[in-house]
Amino acid sequence: MTDTDSKTPTVLIVEDEQSLADVYAVWLSESYSVKTTYSGEQALDAVDESIDVVLLDRRMPRVSGDEVLEHIRRDGYDVRVVIVSAITPDVDVLDMRFDEYLVKPVDSEEVVDVVERMVARSRVDDTTRELAQLWEITLAGGDITIRDRDPHGTCVAITLPRGSVSPFPRDTIDSESEVAVNGDRTDHDNTSQNND
Repeated sequence: MTDTDSKTPTVLIVEDEQSLADVYAVWLSESYSVKTTYSGEQALDAVDESIDVVLLDRRMPRVSGDEVLEHIRRDGYDVRVVIVSAITPDVDVLDMRFDEYLVKPVDSEEVVDVVERMVARSRVDDTTRELAQLWEITLAGGDITIRDRDPHGTCVAITLPRGSVSPFPRDTIDSESEVAVNGDRTDHDNTSQNND
């Protein structure tokens, strides 16, 4: 997912049994924007950055679901893929990069639940990426140090020493060249701690 949480997530259904694809669409259309394709070839044309979740049948003529999945991953689309197939998974799926696997027949609750989970995971991933752009996170000796990448931010550093949380707002630190780590002063590089 690349837009904000207010964007209605888009689900692409890839299923060669048209009636089944249409049923999935009905189940999901109340909460999601739904696009439906009835072949692997159509799916290759339909996958783009607007898609958040793909419900993908594996066994289709000409272009299989496995090939569609390879295309999605090779081209780097940021999309969750749920295989929905009558093929029971075996060792052949170990190298496939999908997010969930449902074995047909499926009911509306299973389909809606899996799409909800995929959308939730995507939102968590988006938030994590956004935080990574704002914060530098390092792990040393079991402690996690989080530094504000923006010098005009509200916090210079936070250190989480093995379970405790110690935020230090910028106005509690005398010098911009120092940050508070574990309640002690240290240089901005966190290369040494004052343990006197």
